[in-house]
Amino acid sequence: MVWQDFAMACAIYPQTPEFLEIMRQEAVSVIRKLRNHPSLALWSGDNEVDLFYYLSGLDPAHNKITREILPQAVFQCDPYRPYLPSSPYMSPEVIATGQLSLMPEDHLWGPRDYFKSRFYTEHKAHFVSEIGIDGCPGLSSLKRFLDDKHLWPWQNNPWWALHSTT
Repeated sequence: MVWQDFAMACAIYPQTPEFLEIMRQEAVSVIRKLRNHPSLALWSGDNEVDLFYYLSGLDPAHNKITREILPQAVFQCDPYRPYLPSSPYMSPEVIATGQLSLMPEDHLWGPRDYFKSRFYTEHKAHFVSEIGIDGCPGLSSLKRFLDDKHLWPWQNNPWWALHSTT
């Protein structure tokens, strides 16, 4: 199943009438192009924009793109498919209480440790739409930037730490 985000992420976008119209036109075009794919499960307004609003002291409910323009376009062009304003979505209840633990859907980008660690197993989200577990490259890729002497073991290995994404 596909969770389809619109093309906005990790920023606060303009709310001018001109920009909103551009967003409306783009959304209608994207929805019409993708709406007949049988694997499409949900439209999501953006990726982490609600969080940027929240961290900036703003209420994400005032984002006209995800609260007005995109839901209207989805309703117009694909009325039977669900729409979520943002991922993760910060509902009015979460904003009012300031309790991020109430968010039913979340992104878990935490420590890059064991995937069954407490950070992952004890999180309260009902659904995790993005997670921060990085996979290891294949051996042939590792050998391109690690010499044989520093290839193993990976634990407490400064060469691995140097090339890590964390």
